[in-house]
Amino acid sequence: MRHPSFAALALAVAAGATWSTAAEVDWILDGDGSWADNANWSSAPDWEGADVLKLNNSILTANRTLTLDGDRVIDTLHVYTQATSSSDDFTYIITPGTGGTLQLNKLVVDRNDVLSPSTGYRANALDLTNVVTRIDDGVESATSVWEIMPSYVNSYFVVKVSLGQVQSVAGSLLQVDFWARGGGSSNNNHPVLTLTQSNLNFLGDITFNGRNGSKNFVVEVGASDALGVNNNVNVKLPTSGADLSMSIGFTATTNTTHSSNINVENQILRMAAANGTTATITGNLTGNGRLIIDQNLTGYYSIGTGTIVLAGDANTLSGDVKIGETSRAGNLRVDGTWTGAGNITLGQGSLSGSGSIGMAENKVFTTLLHTSQANRHAYIAPGTNGTIGTLTIGTAGNNNQFTLQGASNTQTNWLHLQIDLDGNTSDLLVLNGDLTIGAFTRLVFTELSPLTASSYTILTYSGSLTGTFVDVVGLPEGYELDYSTPGQINLVPEPAALSLLALGTVGLLRRRRR
Repeated sequence: MRHPSFAALALAVAAGATWSTAAEVDWILDGDGSWADNANWSSAPDWEGADVLKLNNSILTANRTLTLDGDRVIDTLHVYTQATSSSDDFTYIITPGTGGTLQLNKLVVDRNDVLSPSTGYRANALDLTNVVTRIDDGVESATSVWEIMPSYVNSYFVVKVSLGQVQSVAGSLLQVDFWARGGGSSNNNHPVLTLTQSNLNFLGDITFNGRNGSKNFVVEVGASDALGVNNNVNVKLPTSGADLSMSIGFTATTNTTHSSNINVENQILRMAAANGTTATITGNLTGNGRLIIDQNLTGYYSIGTGTIVLAGDANTLSGDVKIGETSRAGNLRVDGTWTGAGNITLGQGSLSGSGSIGMAENKVFTTLLHTSQANRHAYIAPGTNGTIGTLTIGTAGNNNQFTLQGASNTQTNWLHLQIDLDGNTSDLLVLNGDLTIGAFTRLVFTELSPLTASSYTILTYSGSLTGTFVDVVGLPEGYELDYSTPGQINLVPEPAALSLLALGTVGLLRRRRR
């Protein structure tokens, strides 16, 4: 069922062409209707995939539902977005109707060049959440190329496409090209692709390309394995230009798990999860890109302050890592293994987990908190939610440097090291490198159960130590901090407690002699 002209089409796209020279057929109805009714089209479409079908949002006066009413094979679907007002655009909603799937070889979502958007404009161009979309014929693997193009620099202009079920056979590839027509220098000018459902039958890989100066593009992930099962997700961004990024926003209101690997080539991967949720990536982050964990994915696109969990055992992303900003929160938990990371900066937010983050040679760990606004705090918390754990940062022998410091100003924006104590065990922070403890650093103890050990090692470092914790909260009664053992910070009994213990021992010996 795959049309033989698609190979030629793919070559044309690679050469810079926008769409094929096949016959163009326009949807002409401003109303709900069936794709099977030829009267709704400018001419009868070829449902074997020979035509370019065109949907123009500018003819709509309300959201419209279009029913497939049968299996449809489309060579190219071209959606023109309306751009005449500051309100949200009207949307084409595609549903199965009496039954049917959509095999979509190529998708182009573009602006109507005749019209001009106003600031604050959103184009919710196409809604495919209720229909099964295939990128191949179900037998032979294929490559499907989609292009999503917002336009106009320095306008809050968003083009959005929403997907439901996506299916493919092994070896297939969904390639999504995100364009920024007009240069795309604004953070507010970005395309959005929304994946609303688990795609357990998507067996191919995905490539997300930032094209033509695309500064930011967003993929919303609304369910576990919406990116497919054990697939490879490749993020390719231009090498030129500053702070170009792809953002993945995990928007589900419940905890989700994602098994696909994410490879970042150049520039930045941003991630955030909805408030109160965790998004656990059991696949691995790879590539040479940078990572930012931040609730605000673009200039005006906030997802939430949930937690991104890296649980894979072979993360190798080599760029710098930033967790939160000075005024925006980000939360990262590392329960797996990560090697070769770059510089790590912790701003407002948290770094937790029971895994390890190896750092490349001469890389540093620093904190960055706001210097003028109050209540901007950062947290390092080995373990997870009241569970004892060991968090390791840095690589032995790589000359890594660690500076733990809050904001040295009148706002007292603290860096907190949170240590749980449970019976005879405790959380442990392992730092492979030199450690400097600066101003506005706070050590916070939480006793999960009565203490039974005589001492607890709470932090180790492999190099030198400069400074001590400025403040200690929740220090267990009868204990004190001990910095005297090289390479360790320990919680030990106070001298008075030791004296009482010694007296008790002497008394016992005297009774035995008698």
